[in-house]
Amino acid sequence: LTTYPIFDNSKTVDIGLLLYDYNSKQFREYRRDLRFDFYKRAVQSKIKGLISTLCVRHLNNWDYILAVEKIFRMSEWETIYFILNAEKEVLIKRSESIDRMNKSSLSSRVQIEEWFNTSLSHTATKVNTYYPIDTNKMQAIEVAKHIFNKLNSIGRE
Repeated sequence: LTTYPIFDNSKTVDIGLLLYDYNSKQFREYRRDLRFDFYKRAVQSKIKGLISTLCVRHLNNWDYILAVEKIFRMSEWETIYFILNAEKEVLIKRSESIDRMNKSSLSSRVQIEEWFNTSLSHTATKVNTYYPIDTNKMQAIEVAKHIFNKLNSIGRE
């Protein structure tokens, strides 16, 4: 669908879990270092853009997003946000699917309900430009196509 490489942030979780407990300070620091190192190398490389994923689960994720955006701005990369929205019951059903069983977080009804009810970061009010996508009735490939079509419609590939 695109010529941009895709950086799946959850892979840094998988790498971090090889060395540290998910809830440890060492894990969080290592995961952050991996991500920032990747982004810094990406903007210094010859690629012209990047698609990166992130589940905005905690309020401090916005600090992380703004720090990443600062790296991109220094290299004149543009940041475009797509906020994927779904109703709580849809998220719960997805969290309990077989392909989420290996996830360390947000993999149960209880975790989704807690996150959904306590997180104030469901919206992109912290960033200037974002495109919300209602994913309630969409499969992953449909979401990807929707994002691709939106990028094309605003003159990006």
